Amino acid sequence: MPDPVPDLDPPGLCWLADTPRWNAPHDSYRCLWVEGAEPEALPDLVGEGGCAGLTAPSGRRTGWFHHGPGQWDDLAPWEDRAVVSVGRTGSGWAFACDAAPRTSAAGHFFVSPAADASRGGRAVVLRARSARDGRLAVFHLSVTERGEELYAYTLRGTDVERSGPVPGTLDPERVLHGVGEADRERCLLAAVQDEFGLSLPWHALVEGILPQLTTRSWNRAPREGEAYAYATIRFGR
Repeated sequence: MPDPVPDLDPPGLCWLADTPRWNAPHDSYRCLWVEGAEPEALPDLVGEGGCAGLTAPSGRRTGWFHHGPGQWDDLAPWEDRAVVSVGRTGSGWAFACDAAPRTSAAGHFFVSPAADASRGGRAVVLRARSARDGRLAVFHLSVTERGEELYAYTLRGTDVERSGPVPGTLDPERVLHGVGEADRERCLLAAVQDEFGLSLPWHALVEGILPQLTTRSWNRAPREGEAYAYATIRFGR
């Protein structure tokens, strides 16, 4: 009999912190996991309005560049829908991963999709972005169950915004105590993967062989009295 084929996927989530990150065009990502769900359930939970379900894989050649010219022209400038690759982990979580988010950090307009995703159980959302110098600029974690947020935190530099009782095993100040700048992201990812048994399939994401889904916006609309500035740059011949 032939020898077993080796597993092409590194375990867990820490590989997301590797640089360069498998030729992804941006040093950022956003991911969602739903416990005990099938991937086919995600369109109903977090899909954009009128979403018919999962679509065919895009293939590796276009897999990192979901946002073609004009694709989002009909959206309000604050909207930030994600084109995510969808699958299921070996531990029974459905996942959705956007390895190349279209926009920069959303700041206070960001709304985690975890609450919508957790209508039937537990959901976990991660969002991370690195600065130009490679340092971790933003790291967000939110955990919800049956539509209610259990806890969340957003780390920006050394500042932490929390809501709910974040467990000590996930508390960024405790996890990052004594950790050097270069290892911050990896340590935070290790804490999350160990707490929930989460993973992502490196090989399937790199090859672009997973079905896809367009989510609802990860940003909310500005409220009365809030300003939202943006610029549009077009290149022509």
